[in-house]
Amino acid sequence: MKQWYEENPKLLEGEKMAMNKFFPDFKLEKLDDGCLYWIGELSPGIYETKFGVKKTYIVMVAYNNNHPELEMGSSVRIYPILPDVHDLIDECGFRPYRFLVDSSDDLLLCDNGCFSRSIYTACDALNFAQTWFADLEMVLIGELTESDFNSKFR
Repeated sequence: MKQWYEENPKLLEGEKMAMNKFFPDFKLEKLDDGCLYWIGELSPGIYETKFGVKKTYIVMVAYNNNHPELEMGSSVRIYPILPDVHDLIDECGFRPYRFLVDSSDDLLLCDNGCFSRSIYTACDALNFAQTWFADLEMVLIGELTESDFNSKFR
């Protein structure tokens, strides 16, 4: 079975151009099953501003093999790698909204906006993740409550 990027190389080139413009430090890699993913670091800087300690989040944004077909949770998936989801839950003291379980029982971060777009891109996913992690840091510094955080991402 051909991968989406073999069927539509122009879409892949568009994804690469957008990522190079907006998230140039993310690297494109390939899983053993042929699915492509971007990996890199997000660092909102909110926690660092208050406490002088930089927090970074290594995330993987993986394409399903049928990208850009819409399906539950999008054809582009966001996986927190370091810290992982369980460490994020432990650090903030509650399970933040937006975690879904994928077909391999791994937790991923899901943006509701992915359901309303005809094509959801890696840049879209990372823009959401960047906002989500920034708000999570607002919780960690005491500027946003658990309830307000979860209401925002409900």
